[in-house]
Amino acid sequence: MTKDSATGYYKLEVPKGFENGKVIFTESANATTNRYPADMQPGLDIGGSSKIFKAGNTWENYTVTPPATDPVVTADKASGSSFTTETYDVTLGLSNAVSGTYSVDNGPTKTFTSSTKVTIGEGKIGDSDVTIKATATDSKGKTKNYTFTYKKVYVKKTSSTKSYKAKAAARAVAATAATTGTLSNSSLAKYYSTNGKGVGKEAKITIDGDFSDWSEDMLIAQGAAWDVANHYKGGHENCVLDTYALYAAWDNDNLYVAWQMVNTTDTWAREEMVLLVMVVVFLMFH
Repeated sequence: MTKDSATGYYKLEVPKGFENGKVIFTESANATTNRYPADMQPGLDIGGSSKIFKAGNTWENYTVTPPATDPVVTADKASGSSFTTETYDVTLGLSNAVSGTYSVDNGPTKTFTSSTKVTIGEGKIGDSDVTIKATATDSKGKTKNYTFTYKKVYVKKTSSTKSYKAKAAARAVAATAATTGTLSNSSLAKYYSTNGKGVGKEAKITIDGDFSDWSEDMLIAQGAAWDVANHYKGGHENCVLDTYALYAAWDNDNLYVAWQMVNTTDTWAREEMVLLVMVVVFLMFH
């Protein structure tokens, strides 16, 4: 480590290739005591950004302030921070500079001359990084480059499969009533419908047999339960693959399509008669 005369701090330049490594502070190279974190404990994550180790064993992001003569791009959100929302606003500013540029994930370069709000994250899948590359130029033409990195974190929905099944069951029972004639013809049409408000939604779906990733707002179209051959032609038709509803979701790489199928005539497992199975396929965009 070397002492920075400008700040009074001791600093260490992280070698290239170790920007996402870990740090352990020790009194000597092979020490097993007088070290932090303690022996057999994982090191402190660098996470691709400048860090500072403070009193009380605090390890946090540190914004390196260049000399006052350098043109600077500032950001109101610390590089290395994360967000869980669909979009995230970062305000860029200039110091000792007359103009600046920025681009998001190597997209189009935009110019700014004062503070500007940059909205990032839209359309990005969870657990992925968003990078803002910026430059600042002073009145003498001197230009400095800056990089700010943020992480969009995926948060899995907490809705349970049981709750999802309950909603599907209620809807299917009502639809069954329509096909058995207990509802008037004027109200029958609504049980054969297409979602006029959307075509599914962007979501990260895990193909693991657990349907909790799916939600009601992914519904595209639905029909009525028991509108199959054995309803009109008798039980000997033995048709239990009653396709009832169609759902869709997508992310940056895949399109996910799910069919809900019901069996309202099962006399062996009546408690499971409504939600028989959801068949899920995913189509790769590539």
